[in-house]
Amino acid sequence: MTDPAIEILPAATWPDRVARRLAERLRAEPALRPCPPPGETPAPLYASLVRLAGAGEVSFGAATVVLLDEYVGLDADDPARC
Repeated sequence: MTDPAIEILPAATWPDRVARRLAERLRAEPALRPCPPPGETPAPLYASLVRLAGAGEVSFGAATVVLLDEYVGLDADDPARC
């Protein structure tokens, strides 16, 4: 595992950049378990992901998507945790 990197992206382009990176990860690891945040802030990201999925550039078919607010109260070894 590599150290996380912090990159500041322009407001106009961050959703597409992040969506493309997530799509790359999903192509490399289809059973990925992404844990996106809920709420309005990531809505542009979700719209970008929908566009990529509609274009056939990404599939969530084998992924397990767990929203961050869904893990409260789950045991540490529960498969639904990120």
